[in-house]
Amino acid sequence: MKNSDPSARLTIKSTPPNLRKPQRRAYWPGVFAEGRECPGEWVRTAKWFNRSTASQVASDLRNAHHREVGKMRVSGIEPGDVWETRWDNDPTDPDPEHFYIWLRFDGITRLDRIRMMEETAW
Repeated sequence: MKNSDPSARLTIKSTPPNLRKPQRRAYWPGVFAEGRECPGEWVRTAKWFNRSTASQVASDLRNAHHREVGKMRVSGIEPGDVWETRWDNDPTDPDPEHFYIWLRFDGITRLDRIRMMEETAW
């Protein structure tokens, strides 16, 4: 229904409330930090994924040492990180649609270790 009063406004001057979005905590940097704490040991994500995501992320991590860090689709990878990965259902989770990622930190590539030593040399 139209307002017949031509002086009636559809808006009111007002300052919006200070809306602060809750700070998101990045998932993967925490996963990688925990994985780096125990190099050579397998760890599994606590979070489940759908099949295609688990497959893609596991592949991205497995090939991380071949990519430039800025071009990674997963945040938290350090230059030269070498990760071994597997993805599958976990027998402790009865839902066949839940897939998990197992990862093992195998250190950094030899070439990146040399580069890091050169950068820190006097």
